[in-house]
Amino acid sequence: MRDRPAWLRIAGAPALGAVLLAALLTLLAAASLAERAHGPEHAHERFFDATWFRALLLMLGVHLLAGASLRFPLTTRRAPLLVAEIGLLLLLAGGIASSFLRVEGTLRIGEGERRSRFTVDEEILLVRNRDRGEGASVELDAALRGGLEPLDRPDVGPLDLAAVEGVDAVEVVRYVPDLVWRDEAVDASEGDPGTAPAALVTVDEPGGAETAWVFAGRETRFGALAATLRTVDDPAALVAEDAPTAGEDGRAPIELLRGPDGALVARLSWPGTPTETVTVEPGTPFDTPWPEKRITVVRPLDRATIARVAVVPADVRPRRAPALRVRLHAAGATEEVWVSKYEPREVALGETTVDVVYADAPRPLGFDLELRSFRVVPYPGGRLPRSFESRVTLIDAATGRSTERVVSMNRPVTFGGLTLTQSSYRREADRAVSVLGVARDPSRPITFAGFVVAALGLIAATVGRLLPTRSGG
Repeated sequence: MRDRPAWLRIAGAPALGAVLLAALLTLLAAASLAERAHGPEHAHERFFDATWFRALLLMLGVHLLAGASLRFPLTTRRAPLLVAEIGLLLLLAGGIASSFLRVEGTLRIGEGERRSRFTVDEEILLVRNRDRGEGASVELDAALRGGLEPLDRPDVGPLDLAAVEGVDAVEVVRYVPDLVWRDEAVDASEGDPGTAPAALVTVDEPGGAETAWVFAGRETRFGALAATLRTVDDPAALVAEDAPTAGEDGRAPIELLRGPDGALVARLSWPGTPTETVTVEPGTPFDTPWPEKRITVVRPLDRATIARVAVVPADVRPRRAPALRVRLHAAGATEEVWVSKYEPREVALGETTVDVVYADAPRPLGFDLELRSFRVVPYPGGRLPRSFESRVTLIDAATGRSTERVVSMNRPVTFGGLTLTQSSYRREADRAVSVLGVARDPSRPITFAGFVVAALGLIAATVGRLLPTRSGG
């Protein structure tokens, strides 16, 4: 081994391998904790998809190659270690190939429906003419690789708008990883349609303050509290009436009573305790029967209309809602709107109306899938679900032949090169909507072979060290 280059001996040194493996195991543990605390997307964004993590895997691969080259000339003791290193190299190769070749997506289908496409975790922006139904789309995956970080003017490819009559140009002005839509009150003049009283309310507690608009006839929730607003002829006369009690969800009610002159009275209720009544002065906090909670009516409005306002939260929520700020140009008109993912936005440009859609990209299945029925299978003698089952018909696109299969939580189905798994379901009106996972990973045999080869090599190396060494004579 002394005749090998110094750099090769350093790259293949067992001490370096121990350091790299220890670093990898530590980072995998940290990624697991991050996934538990913030979700899988955060773990992938901060760890598995990070450049430094891939650099660590590359260094490990170089170490394994260098170590394998140092095993020559082979001996009985060196051969098993070479086999184990080849297995680990296959595992790395399979992981790298999987990151480029693996296809994962989702298929949502209702009972009685038929689908030929599924969606993948690659994003598109679609602009569609509402009258003609024709549109243009561009994939955003490369431009929005930041994921959890906001981007100003991301480099999005051009849209071919020839089919979208009435739209000259489309720009993506900004990307945000999370966007919250809130109903806010706008002061309206007398006689405007759809107006009603409203009040901006803040609930203070040790964990922070929450502020929201409370509209007449609508319930606004503040954690364990629920606030309503009602206009009455004489708030003082209603104070003696029975106040509302907590609903089925257990939220304690706060009822704001507003008189004709704008005077406000608050009734605070909690099951099993007397109702408290407070005369409200706008802008002045008042105490409540709930420990360490104070309420302030910041701004009452006699006449208000409800406007839907987009707010970018300071912290990205675990179940985030990414959004794009899109600017559309037409002859003599420009509109700039927020478009949340999975929420199409209707935009009027002069005499043209278009739908702007930010969603996952569709991909062809290569066959048709029809959901014949869906059922929840409970445990014997109980009501808790043991499994979900989708009975599907798979129709080959080339031959037209159909096959009936059952996809369940522990029984995936492979057809046409794709593996279908039962992911979840939801109820919509009088039918069930099944959510199927769709995956294809051509590199899986490489990864499996790596596991087998590495295991055989490690077993052989262990057995070889346990056996007695034959001595001369």
